[in-house]
Amino acid sequence: MESDSFFKSFFDNDSTKDKIIYSSLQILEQTNYQSMTTAAIAKRAQIAEGTIYRYFNSKKDILLAMLDEVNDFFVETFFKGIDNSVSLMENFQKIGLNFFEKKNELVSLYKVIFKVFSEISDDDVKKKFSNIYERILKKIENLFCSYENSKPLDSQNVDSIPLPLIGAYFLWGAGELLWKMDIVTDGKVLNQKLIETMLGAIFSMVDSQNKDR
Repeated sequence: MESDSFFKSFFDNDSTKDKIIYSSLQILEQTNYQSMTTAAIAKRAQIAEGTIYRYFNSKKDILLAMLDEVNDFFVETFFKGIDNSVSLMENFQKIGLNFFEKKNELVSLYKVIFKVFSEISDDDVKKKFSNIYERILKKIENLFCSYENSKPLDSQNVDSIPLPLIGAYFLWGAGELLWKMDIVTDGKVLNQKLIETMLGAIFSMVDSQNKDR
């Protein structure tokens, strides 16, 4: 399976703990959370089931650890090479290139994320998802901060919402929509030109907003 080599690339194959997380991720890619039993994990990881409990108290703990790994990987991948000394558009282009270069490898990982998101309503899992989104949005927001001195947030007045926050939601929302479309069409939507066009449009909207304020 093509995704095997990709998943292995961000786990320590000599670590029993990482083998457990990696095996769980493989199971989730192929089936659902209910099927991710500790027995199934142990079989795939080629360890005794009791070994799992040296590292985790439950399969939910394994899932939470997996989401931490995903969080780190998304940030490291999307923001690789970002330089606050260059222009906002140059950083946009870098994010777009990172996104495009990794999209085929990341599709299996993102399918797992969508699956977990739709299946599990546990508060701890929701919190992990919140951490993922907040961390990425904050990284994007920071890109805009050097572009515009943001104003204090006033939820009663849309005009006072910081421009960096608006830009972050634009960029993340558009990117996630295109990624979902690419997944359901088996890779027929996203191409580098479309990504560049989307980023240019978002930059133009944010630039226009900045000039109007």
